[in-house]
Amino acid sequence: MGPDFFTRLQTAPKALIENGATWDAATRTLNVSVTCDFQAAANSNYKLACVLTEDDVTGTTGYSQVNAYAGGANGVMGGYEALANPVPAAQMVYNHVARAIAPSFTGLATAFPATVNTGDVLTNNFSFVLPATWDETKIHIIGLLFDPAGRIDNAGKATITEAVANGYVNGNGAGVEDLILNGPDQVMTVYPNPAGAFTTVAIQLTQESTVALRVVDMSGKTVAFKNYGSMNGASTIDLNTSMLDAGVYMIEMTVNNQTMVQRLIVE
Repeated sequence: MGPDFFTRLQTAPKALIENGATWDAATRTLNVSVTCDFQAAANSNYKLACVLTEDDVTGTTGYSQVNAYAGGANGVMGGYEALANPVPAAQMVYNHVARAIAPSFTGLATAFPATVNTGDVLTNNFSFVLPATWDETKIHIIGLLFDPAGRIDNAGKATITEAVANGYVNGNGAGVEDLILNGPDQVMTVYPNPAGAFTTVAIQLTQESTVALRVVDMSGKTVAFKNYGSMNGASTIDLNTSMLDAGVYMIEMTVNNQTMVQRLIVE
């Protein structure tokens, strides 16, 4: 791990990244702009994604924390030496909890034009609706630039307050006009989440679009898929989740070949 880490430290990034945002507390809508200031030439094989993480997450997650410091035999570790092994999930406070990613784990394929020159500044826009259970004061916005091999070339991080102070920038990236799910008026929400026997996927489209929906488990296996054909405006899709095992799934909504992902917990 060490040699690779030091090699990456000495590798100059293709672009510097700054996040801007607008935040509507009433609707809990977070509109994000991810701006890439290219320090070297690139191309359309580079991709972009936007991740939201949350700090200070508490409550019963179902995941207890293994504690190698229990009993004090391995020394002091911030108080963990006085706790049991494992530490019950209800006692844990988690940082850097990944809450959402847009448009997908592989990034936005149309983020940049075929030729990107040194000095070019390109912006892409993303939109999220934050559930009431998320603490917006603990959320971080992270813009991720993927290189052609799928590795992270560089990232930019900001709180919502910092991103709002930076200002929201309208996108000029190659794919912005084609995005259905990443503009301020196009959002996808999933409720209830966590789900029991059913959940609903709500989508707001600003033009007639071809819609497909896929449910994927954490191993990457598709457990449900349906092509809904042409849809427009405000629409809802009801999903029967009673046949799914309890756990975490990803709902992938594809609109005109653009994909947005939302995490779904089935209890």
